[in-house]
This record gives sequence, C-alpha cells and structure tokens, in this order.
Amino acid sequence: MDEITTLERGLFYLLESKEVQSIETTVFIEANPFAKDLPENIDANAETLLRKVRGRIFPIAVRGKSQAGKSTTLNHIAKITKIPLNKMLPVAESFGSTTTCGIWLMIITFKNQDALLLFDFQGTDHGNDEMTYRLIAFTDHVCTKVVDVFRMPMTGFSNDYIDALYCLAVARDSVKNLLPTSNKVILWTDCKLPKKNPSGSKVCNEPKEYHFEILENATNHRQLQTEKAKEYTERTVFLTTPKFSDDITSQIAKLENNDPLIKENLIPIIKTILSDAQPAKIGSCEIVGTDQYIDYLKRIYTCIRNSNIDLPFCQSELIRSIISSSVREQEQWINEQLDEIKQTYEKDLDWIGKYAKGYIDNTVQQCIDKLENKLECFDKTQWNDAVEKLKHSIQSCIKPLLSNFKVSFTDKFIENKYLEIHNLCTLGYQSDVLKLKLNEKLDEIFKKFKEIPLFHDETDSAEERKVKEDLKKRIDELVSAQFYVENRWSRMEDQFQEKILAPEEYVIEDEVESLFSRINDVSMQKFGKYKIQAKLFFNRREKKEALKRKQRQLAKERIIELQNFYISEFSSYVKEVLPNDNTVHYKYKLLLNKQEDCGKKYWNELNGDNLSTHSSAREFNRLLKKKLDEALDEIYTPEVQQKLKDERKAQMKHTSKFQAIDKESLLWIHCVYCERIFAGRISEGCSNFFCGYDEQEPFIRGKAREYTCGKEFNIKKAKVFDFDKLPEDFWLSPTETRAAKENEDQLSVYGSKTGGGAASTVEP
Repeated sequence: MDEITTLERGLFYLLESKEVQSIETTVFIEANPFAKDLPENIDANAETLLRKVRGRIFPIAVRGKSQAGKSTTLNHIAKITKIPLNKMLPVAESFGSTTTCGIWLMIITFKNQDALLLFDFQGTDHGNDEMTYRLIAFTDHVCTKVVDVFRMPMTGFSNDYIDALYCLAVARDSVKNLLPTSNKVILWTDCKLPKKNPSGSKVCNEPKEYHFEILENATNHRQLQTEKAKEYTERTVFLTTPKFSDDITSQIAKLENNDPLIKENLIPIIKTILSDAQPAKIGSCEIVGTDQYIDYLKRIYTCIRNSNIDLPFCQSELIRSIISSSVREQEQWINEQLDEIKQTYEKDLDWIGKYAKGYIDNTVQQCIDKLENKLECFDKTQWNDAVEKLKHSIQSCIKPLLSNFKVSFTDKFIENKYLEIHNLCTLGYQSDVLKLKLNEKLDEIFKKFKEIPLFHDETDSAEERKVKEDLKKRIDELVSAQFYVENRWSRMEDQFQEKILAPEEYVIEDEVESLFSRINDVSMQKFGKYKIQAKLFFNRREKKEALKRKQRQLAKERIIELQNFYISEFSSYVKEVLPNDNTVHYKYKLLLNKQEDCGKKYWNELNGDNLSTHSSAREFNRLLKKKLDEALDEIYTPEVQQKLKDERKAQMKHTSKFQAIDKESLLWIHCVYCERIFAGRISEGCSNFFCGYDEQEPFIRGKAREYTCGKEFNIKKAKVFDFDKLPEDFWLSPTETRAAKENEDQLSVYGSKTGGGAASTVEP
C-alpha cells in the first residue's frame, strides 16, 4: 500500500477494512512509579516485537491523569480491527485504583508492513514527579501525536487542570538540544457542558471556551502557570465525551464497539485522533523499518534519562509526609466514627430513616474540616489534592454503610406498610373498589417514602423500585384473593338457590348460616397466609333476608310446579284408563293405585318432614281427590249404577236358594272393603270372611264375579243383614252411587320422611 492510500484514507480506514495483520501488546518502559530513576533500557520484549516491523511507523501516545480513560480508548482502537486479542492494555477495575505503570505499547501491524504504535502512559498524578516529567518528555519527542486526556471532576477542576497543563508544557521543553515533534490533542472525558466557570458565573458551552475561562481567572502564582499552559494549548484540538453515571463509566472498557454508547460517543473521537497521524521522521526523512526507529528511540531515551530535569513546583518531602500523615489520621478517624454509628444505630430504623444521612454528612464535613485545619499553615495548592483524596476515601467507606442502612430500613418499611395495606381488606370492599383503594394507598405510601431524609436527592433508586415492586405485588395478590372469594361466593349462591328448601324459617336460617360459614372458611384460606381477618364484602343481615325471601319464593314455585306436574300425570292416566274395556271396578282400582302413586312421588320430592310439607301434601291430596272424583263420575254413570244393582239383586236371589250344609250358616254380609253385600257361608269355628266367590262353588257366575274384591276380613267386622229387609241404597257402595263423597279430612299423608312405611288405605 503506497503513501497516498495510507495518508489519504487514514489509519481508521485501514483498521476497519481487514488490512490488519497482527496486534501485539507489551510493556515498553517498566518503571516503578515511586522511583526517581528510569530503567536503563526499554523493555527487551518490546524491542524484539518492534524489530519485526518493516514499513513506516505511526506513533501516538495517550497521556493524562489516572482513570481518565487512556487505556480504555486505546483498547477500543484495537477492537476496531475485530481481530481476537491475546492481550489488551490493563484497565483499572474500580475508581480510585490505577493499573498502568511506566509506559505500555500496543503494536498494530498492517498487511503492507506499516505499523501503528500506541503508547499508553501512566497517570501524570501517579508516582514521582521527576520520573513523570522524563516520561512526558520522551513521548513528546518520539511520537508524532500525543493525546492528553483529562476526566472532568465536579469540583476543584481549575487548579488540577492548570497544574497538569503546566506539567505537560514544562516537560515538553525540559530536555535541552531536543525539539518536540508531536502534534497535540486534548480530550476531556466525562465532560458535562454547559458549565459555569469555577471562579465566576459565566456559563460555557464549549470545552475550549471553558478552558480559556479557567486560565483567564487564575490568580497569584497560577498566572505564571497559565501563561505556559496557554502557550501549550495554542492551535490544539479539543475533544470531549459526555458525562455518564459512575456505574456506566466503569463498564465502558468492557463494551464492544458496536454498542450504541461506544459507537455514538467514542468512535467519532477515535476517528479524529487517527485522522491526521503522521509517520515518524528524522528531520524531513521518514523512518522505514524499526531497526532505524529503535536506534532513534534509544538515543532519545538515553538523552532524557541522563538530562537534568527542572521541576518548578515539586513539593518538599517534608510537606508531602505531613500531608500524607494527616490524611491517614483523618481516614482512621472517619472509619472509627462510622463504626460507632453502625454499632449504635444499626437496629434503630426510625433514626436511620430520619437522621442517618444528615448525621453522616455532618461527620464527613467535620473530618474534612479537621484536615483543612491541620494543613492551613501550608499553601492551599499544596494540599488540595489531599483533600480530594480524603473525600474519595470517605465516600468509599460511607457507600457500604449507607447501602446496608437503606436495605434494612427498606425491608422494615415494606413490612410495616404491608399492615396498612392489609387493613383495607378488613373493611368489606369488593375487588374492584379494593383495587382502587389499595392503589391509592400505594401512591400515598410511595410519596411518604420519597420524603424520608435517607433517600433525599435519589431518583429511581434500587430501594424505591423495591418498595414499589414489593407492595404492588402484594396488592395484586390481595385483589386476586378477594376476586377468588367473590367468584366462589357467586357459585355457592347459585348452588344454594338451585337447592329448594322447605319454607320454614328455621330450615332456611340454618342453611344460610351454613353458607356464610363456608364462605368465611374460603376467605380465611385465601387471606390467612397474610394474617388478615377479611370482612365479607356484603351486608350479612341484608344478604340473609334476601336469600330467605328467594328460598320462600322458590319453595312456593316448586310446590306449584310439582302439583301441576303430578296432577297432569294423573289426568293423562285417567284419559288412558277410561276408554279401555276393563270392568268399572277394575278401572276404579287402577285409578286408586295411580292416585296413591302420585301422592307418594309428590311427597318424596318435597324437602323436609315438617308442618309446611304436611300442609302441602294435604292440599295436593285434595286436588288429586278432586280429579279422581271427576273420573269416577265418568265411570259410575246412572246406567252403570242400575246395571250393577240389577246384577247384584239377581245374584243375591240366586244365592239365597242354596241350603246350608251341616255346621254352616248362610248370612248376608256387607264387605268391609268394597262395600258390597253378598251372601256368605260361615262354618263353625270360622273367624274370617272372603269377599267374593268360592272357586269350588258354581253358584257365582258371569259378571257377578267381577264385582267382588277378594279380600279377607275378620268376621267380627261383618255386618249381617236380613235380605228381605235390605234398604234400597245398600245394593251400591257410596263410591258407586257418587252420592256420598269421602270426607277430605280423612285423607292421610303418604308415608313419613322420618319413619318410612307404605301408605295405609283409608277405610270408607
């Protein structure tokens, strides 16, 4: 690939277009950050890897304070290639720690043998000032581009920033007889603009504007530093990445380049950094092949290592020792105070909610005030960093304590609010109203939670989400339980109304109370696990009266329905019996049997054996007897009555001609059952009569036989008559004459619900 392709299309194009052959990562200068002297030589492994490069070299260094994002930015440059990396530049795992010591090197070799060298610099605030100056000077002279990275903090930015720029400016010009060759870029990470100037009220919208405001407002000895800083930043490109939360910032190193956060915020920065990178030169001649470049590196390194470096604002070892000791003392003091707070108030959740945050904030301020009081005899610029370090250390101690306090308080708060929510279930609301009331209570509870001082100034915290989610879950469970109870009651009420009870008050009363008892059991089953004595969602007295009214109505309707059914059944049977060819007496017996059958069926379908059912049965028998009488009127017509009378007279006259044999008497007898009169023989010692004929005797012939009932009865019940003196109306029974109806009061109930037994025939 020729120079026009490399320079015009740029390094970024080569990285993303599969033109990369290999990527190697190694230590370049293995320096102890707390030592004054650099190692004698660059790392041997780094030298071996560099000697493999045969094309042009594009060296870029990234420098700045610790945890500004230097290593992260370089790693994302390597990720553009999508080549699996055996080793990446080390990145700090958490805030307050540092990883890079000395200088690390990443070598990206292209297929055309050109190479991109990325130098990762230790934090300018990390280690001995003299060694830091030497390393800064080295990168200024061996790289064609340097990127100075600063992470914008919330406070104290101006002094740190001026110090860092002054350090970079002085180090760049500190080595005599060597001219720096690199172009400069300043990158602000975690930058949130617009922002007010720390020393004034002007609001700055652009990083360069904010930069010059900082420099313009410097006073006293800072003015000398700002002049050097202005000179250093003339014609310098300013780049920024936005402000993210600490949680997101700590994860950026792990994200891939296709992540929207990286793609939208970091990749454009990387493109700008790589856009105008130049190949390494000696004078006006490009360096081709790393043998020549390594020789150049070694000469620069030796010169810088052996030069006298002027450190214009280094602190004396004595002042450093005092400041460090004071910081340690205050760190120990704040830890003791926090331990005492934990032991004293850990179980006092009311105190934690109301006073913990304010009390801890006051304790922190006391700690910082104590440190400032100890160091006030020194120039404030000498211990500003120490105060910031102490603040950071305190926050790392406070965070787990407050976190534990918040968890304990939140759990207890939720437990207490469960009781308030549960109380609403004891007021007898239906599920739809209960849901509305519970959600109103949830809003009220959540509002109170946000007013608790422990959670002031927090938005959508884990504790807020837990309160809302746990209480909402409990509300859903309670509403679901109430809905289940209501549905169960609806089914029970339907089943209750399908079962028709006897209309007596005490019968319905017992059944309704049983129903209430069962729905209470269901309610206890659903709400018992929450220790809630839920109230029924209806007025018990009103519901009882409504159910009783409904039962009385249903009982009456059922009685009418049964009566109509069996009266209809009996009427249909009458229509079948009347037209057939059976004798009238046989028809009469069929209808009597059907009457009894319908009476029994009707009785068996009534609910209970009580005054009401007995009354209902008597009324039904009355109606049934009326239907029977109507049928008998059709059977025993005057013509039938006359025929029966004539036949019986003929039979009686015929029978009276027979002579009684020995020890027999011939009597006229009135049948107890069928009420007919017949001639009977009685032997000495005989106790019973049979109504009818003797199959051994031929004196009863033809149809006369059909009018006997064939039943046996005691002789004591027989009525003896003188044939000549028989009254005219004795030839027919009251049923046959239809002159004498049976007394309705003599009707009996068909059986007993308690004792059972067959129906007894009522004697006429």
